Amino acid sequence: LKDMIDARDKNFIPSLFNELSEIQKKTHEKSDIKEGLVLLQADKGISYHTIRKVMYTASMAGYPKLKIATVPGS
Repeated sequence: LKDMIDARDKNFIPSLFNELSEIQKKTHEKSDIKEGLVLLQADKGISYHTIRKVMYTASMAGYPKLKIATVPGS
């Protein structure tokens, strides 16, 4: 999968990818952790475009399961 990544992809966040890849590598070695999951919490000031980039990058880093948390009234 890493061979398919294009650093010029405008929907890709390299620093997030690198961090998530490191976390995945560390947790993959632990037998008690089965799957990675990203929980994204964002306020209304974050654009959908940015959230979409985070979701895309997380899936490329091996985290296809993503949950989004919202806070009512914020």
